Amino acid sequence: MYEMFKAKAEVVGGEVFRFGTKAEALDFIGGVLKKENIKDAPGSYALWADSRILKGVDTKALAKKIPGLKFEVTRQLAKEAKICITQVDWGIANTGTVAQDSTAVEQRLAAALPWIHIALLSTDTIVADLPALHVADASEQK
Repeated sequence: MYEMFKAKAEVVGGEVFRFGTKAEALDFIGGVLKKENIKDAPGSYALWADSRILKGVDTKALAKKIPGLKFEVTRQLAKEAKICITQVDWGIANTGTVAQDSTAVEQRLAAALPWIHIALLSTDTIVADLPALHVADASEQK
């Protein structure tokens, strides 16, 4: 499933990277933020919406290490952000798209307003197609 998801996402301009550990993913994201010159100024912020990958991460230390990285998502900060990071719930392999529960306003703001959106996806939540997503979501709801 992963290979199909990656191929389809890349056809429409997405970039897909796979990491073996949480630490590797965090290091990669930190490198992207530094490369994109994230800083503590409007138009240059990076926002990271609350997500499962942040469990156990010292976000204060991470924000200190990368000035301009913020973990409080507000409408104003999202509007002024260059990059936002969210953890999405599902990947759909046959279209290379992602889906997330956007009940929380922070998730919607962080996914929709920045110039660059980094979507984190666990490969075990990639499903074949939309009908499979409905089945997977229904079984998760139980």
